[in-house]
Amino acid sequence: MHKLKILNRKEAKRILGQLEEHFGSKIADGYVFLKNDKGRIYVVNRKFGGINTEKLRINNLGLYFGKIEKNGIRLSIEGCQIVRPKKNVLQIGRGLLDRWMQGLDIDVECGMQGFAALKYGEDFVGCGLCKDGKLLNYVPKGRRLSLGS
Repeated sequence: MHKLKILNRKEAKRILGQLEEHFGSKIADGYVFLKNDKGRIYVVNRKFGGINTEKLRINNLGLYFGKIEKNGIRLSIEGCQIVRPKKNVLQIGRGLLDRWMQGLDIDVECGMQGFAALKYGEDFVGCGLCKDGKLLNYVPKGRRLSLGS
């Protein structure tokens, strides 16, 4: 497991500020942010800080929330569901949802720069990068759906 660093208030405030600026949303207080050496952000309940972990063998910790990229914060599927973005959101239909969940990039005119959250109905289904008329897909291979031919 990669070494996780608990982010201090200043670092967490920077992430929260980026989320509010780009996605127009705040998240509830009560989370602690952890970051690994690859820029991946995880969240745990604030009560975790009261547990002495020195004698524990921990393989995984927290919920994968997103990754800090040069274009901003790329939210995971769960990160999108926690944040519930209000701006930079693309509403998609069933056909594009199927393509997205298969791990395919989708052709859309984003009309925005950076990362966009995808929404199908009332559900957030991920986050992709708008680039050259496409939304680049980041759904991990293990979470992709195989819908047949």
